[in-house]
Amino acid sequence: AIRCPIPENQQYPDKECIEGSCKKCSNKINDLLQPLQKYKNEDIKWHHWERVNAKTSKGEVKAITSCVQKDTTMSDFIDSLFDDLRSYPSHIFRANWQHQQMQKSIEMVDPNEVVMLMDYSENYRCVFQNEIQSGFFDQRQVTIHPSMVYYTENDTLVKHAIIGISPDTTHDAHLTKAFDDKALDVLKKQPSLGNLESIVEWSDGCAAQYKCKYSTE
Repeated sequence: AIRCPIPENQQYPDKECIEGSCKKCSNKINDLLQPLQKYKNEDIKWHHWERVNAKTSKGEVKAITSCVQKDTTMSDFIDSLFDDLRSYPSHIFRANWQHQQMQKSIEMVDPNEVVMLMDYSENYRCVFQNEIQSGFFDQRQVTIHPSMVYYTENDTLVKHAIIGISPDTTHDAHLTKAFDDKALDVLKKQPSLGNLESIVEWSDGCAAQYKCKYSTE
């Protein structure tokens, strides 16, 4: 473990350990990387995930995450790995904490309330079993937007899957709003949700899809 143990009287690690500013945690990372130091002057090739600018098929420049090859010394690799390992506990803590809060939200769902988990799936490529050649080179895609909904019915927790499919592949806030409205139409038809009062929505927080005024109007 590269993070200090959680004290017995605490539920969560110390703030310094989570943020990567704890000296004890840093020493643990240094000890972990120490065997590599004897190669620090050697030249190596390695890959690192980074945000880079790339041109789209329309000639537009877009920032994407790409696996970039590096040609550096082992010392530079160790420094980069140290920074990544120091920030890793923060990422894991946030992911675990958010998952815990989501589980509590589902377990404590009230009558006339629903908890909805939403995210875009990969686009689905529509193919035919025996397609002609021109069809093979001109395949269409559709957007798939799964929503997993939780609510109670006769004091029993119900897990209801709603899958939205659309030929629109923009994945923008307007499409998100359309999927959301259709899901609500389905839920309002459920006998136990005739007096639906509140909705708790969970998503990946993408600003262009879920965290804007268009998708929540």
